[in-house]
Amino acid sequence: MSDPAVAHDKPWAEPPPGFTEVGCVTIDARTWLPPEPFNRTIETLETLHPDQWIRLLLYRHPLPLFDALDEWGWRYSCHDHGDGTVEIHIWKPLP
Repeated sequence: MSDPAVAHDKPWAEPPPGFTEVGCVTIDARTWLPPEPFNRTIETLETLHPDQWIRLLLYRHPLPLFDALDEWGWRYSCHDHGDGTVEIHIWKPLP
């Protein structure tokens, strides 16, 4: 789902606690229009295995998505990058 045509000048943030890069599913939605980033993220959440997490890349903070994640018990963190990219990590808390 990543778009290699969109450059990024810094390494991504570290995975959430207890997770690794191996379990990362990247959704590069920086060039998508709403509501596609929201819809594709929700579709991906439904298919994640317990050891997987999402790295969502956008150019904004998706407040409606944050509300849904809070309601459904998912955790997330945001990392702002100098090129305007907002890197959002989404994961289900480990038992």
